[in-house]
Amino acid sequence: TTDTSLMIKDSRDDVINTLILGIIFAGLVVLFSFGDVRNTLITVAGLPVCLIAAFAVMAVLGYTVNMITLLALSLSVGLLIDDAIVVRENIFRHMEKYHEDPMRAASEGTSEVGLAVTATTMTLVAVFLPVAFTTGIAGKFFRQFGVTVAAAVLISLFEAFTFAPMLSAHFFKKVERNGKKTLSSRFQDVVTRLYDKLGQNYRPLLRWGLNHRKTLIAITTVVFVLSAFLFTVVGTGATPHGDRAEFNLV
Repeated sequence: TTDTSLMIKDSRDDVINTLILGIIFAGLVVLFSFGDVRNTLITVAGLPVCLIAAFAVMAVLGYTVNMITLLALSLSVGLLIDDAIVVRENIFRHMEKYHEDPMRAASEGTSEVGLAVTATTMTLVAVFLPVAFTTGIAGKFFRQFGVTVAAAVLISLFEAFTFAPMLSAHFFKKVERNGKKTLSSRFQDVVTRLYDKLGQNYRPLLRWGLNHRKTLIAITTVVFVLSAFLFTVVGTGATPHGDRAEFNLV
């Protein structure tokens, strides 16, 4: 007798765990990028909004919660907060650099990056949505994948232009010019010094690349040619081989 449900359930649980870990690690990356706990919480708060809305789109289209759709959502976690990160970073810049109040900073900061954020999102949709029109057996699997990713990314764009500025306007605190140093501000200073040091080490490499354009183009061309050659070495197949943790005895 054979029971494939065990393998399917294990695969489903692995994808769900990957989705949860992706959310946690995405939050940590935002924390160590902004250096501000409040900013991190506000940014990560948009994730469940986008994911729940994506489930609603799946329900309308008749999709089920399966390994393909869950995989699409788990891969989309990093993409879902990209727009919100850009919007909130610009809002935070307005508050820190121009000392604007949160409401004005949310309005000005969001309008400044609106075109860039929209263009980035539309680029992602243009990449993933054509996957939904794949024909044959592969299309049966990847149709739900492409549509789910595209829907989730479009929802994240709406969230970045509505939910993110609203939270920033009402929950951000105005940056004082000579305010008292808090634990969050001290942690932010440490993160800022770290990125400043990384920037100082990167500038010589950037300066060399700008001054040696022909050499840099030659290096890039060699890497591209070698990569194209390696493509011919990689084998081809219909589906990857998997281990179902079972054996057959004849």
